[in-house]
Amino acid sequence: MKRIQRTLSSLLEGESRKPRRASVTVRRSIRRKVKKQGLAHRWMSTVVMAREQVTSFGSSAVRNVPLIKFLVRNAKAYPFAAAGLSVGARYGIGDGIVQLVSGDRWDPSRSLLFASFGATYACTFGYGVYNILYPRFAPKGWPLMLSMFDACTNSAFLYFPVYYVFKQFTYEPTEEIVKNPTKVVRAGINTWWRSLPTDFKSCTTFWIPMNYLNFWLLPLHLRQPFMSVVGIGWAMILSKNRGARQPANE
Repeated sequence: MKRIQRTLSSLLEGESRKPRRASVTVRRSIRRKVKKQGLAHRWMSTVVMAREQVTSFGSSAVRNVPLIKFLVRNAKAYPFAAAGLSVGARYGIGDGIVQLVSGDRWDPSRSLLFASFGATYACTFGYGVYNILYPRFAPKGWPLMLSMFDACTNSAFLYFPVYYVFKQFTYEPTEEIVKNPTKVVRAGINTWWRSLPTDFKSCTTFWIPMNYLNFWLLPLHLRQPFMSVVGIGWAMILSKNRGARQPANE
């Protein structure tokens, strides 16, 4: 009889321990989840506060600085023209700085190439992508993913081909352009394809963080002007690496 009682009591104790162990495991799992959610919440709160501070600073600058107020007002009223002028100026300034620093003789056709390319691209493909396509179809709240997508698609397979074809038409003799424009286009495409690995690396390194800030912080009418300001650095990189008349040797 005592043996049976001991057996029953041991069974009951074992059954009672199992839920206790399970409840401890559940409590630990809940604590881990709460801790993770707390870290995520604190991170998101920090991000939101930083964005609000930047927005507040920008709004204060627009209200109190007459030049910035004038530029922002006109960029909002005429986003197409603002994109063309600001991006064209960015490329012209960037190329001019590179030529000045290099110490070589100034090449006006090269500066014309960069300024005209920047203005043309911004008023056509650039405006369509950044001011129309992305705002309508890109998912909201994913600026980092959008900046990575932009570097891997638009920049690699639209921006660079247009640049190299534009460059080929600028440097090619007029009689050759008139005689066989298709050949000029093919030459530009071939240069783009040979240069793509190096260009892609440079582009992603520079533009993913810049466009992340751009898509995260700025309204539509200021996106291209923002890219124009920070893009002076990119224009200098492009001018130094791909602005010369001779084709790039990969």
